[in-house]
Amino acid sequence: MESAVWLKEKASSLVESGAYGEAIPYLEKLLRLPGAKPYDTYFAHFTLGEIHYDARSWSYAQRHFQKALDIGGEDPLVLLLLGQVYSAQGKHNKGRSLLEKAWKLKPHDTTIELSLGTCMCLQGEFEEAEEVFRRAIRRDESAHEIHVGLAQSLMGQRRWDEAKAVLEEARERFPMVLAIRHALKDLEKIDQLEEFYDWVMSDAIGNYLESENEYDNIPAKLAQTALAELHLPAEAIEGAQKMWDDYLRVGYSMPRVPEVWAAGVVYTIAKLYNNSDISQAELARRFEVSPASVSRVFRALSDELKIKEHDPRYTDFRR
Repeated sequence: MESAVWLKEKASSLVESGAYGEAIPYLEKLLRLPGAKPYDTYFAHFTLGEIHYDARSWSYAQRHFQKALDIGGEDPLVLLLLGQVYSAQGKHNKGRSLLEKAWKLKPHDTTIELSLGTCMCLQGEFEEAEEVFRRAIRRDESAHEIHVGLAQSLMGQRRWDEAKAVLEEARERFPMVLAIRHALKDLEKIDQLEEFYDWVMSDAIGNYLESENEYDNIPAKLAQTALAELHLPAEAIEGAQKMWDDYLRVGYSMPRVPEVWAAGVVYTIAKLYNNSDISQAELARRFEVSPASVSRVFRALSDELKIKEHDPRYTDFRR
């Protein structure tokens, strides 16, 4: 039988070389090893948590990080990772609670502050998020993600001019960072939408309804085009329109940036059709939006439409 030392060294070597999947059996063997020391068990659970986190297998990552937390106590890094996992699953209250614990243990960690502020934004707590991001910037201005987070928290409060000033200053400081340019593009689109609604409200009610309905359907049209380009079946394209029609009737959040909602619809449809090749990151690049916004829309659609696995409303169009 292999020793704990050998299993750890083998797993560590595979992880360091990027062979994460090959490392899993050795880590699982370490967990089953009779008389394994708590540190060895902690190492196995933490490393398995990292591997599943990287693969976005959230439920497995959650289980292993929780085990590591139970064994090793409230370590800021484990709390951070577990909080991010809960947030990625849409469990923002639980995620925030863990992130706040991590922040109290390590109050000057920019990564923790960024995750905490982002989680607050996802909860709609934009003013609290603004305080977190501003505090982080006062202490350390070198992380471009904090500037983007601050701008997002201001956008959530509809403070467009302030958000634009933050992003423009960040663009000068970090000229090579594409995320800042994408955030500015999002903000410009929101400004255009504000102008659109100003024009609509000043016109006749008939033009208002016609224009608003036309605008509201843009996400579905963009999603259908992308699904066709990604070679999903005709049923998926039809399902995207049905999903968007349903959401417009019951959804709490209405579209401000059509590309964000289109990316979310495409990702949701791809999940229903078990297409794991279409990732949030890929769609974010395609539509020039942030991956976090794709995740936010996916959760909104899933929660407010109560979408289930292989939901027949959006997958079964047999005549």
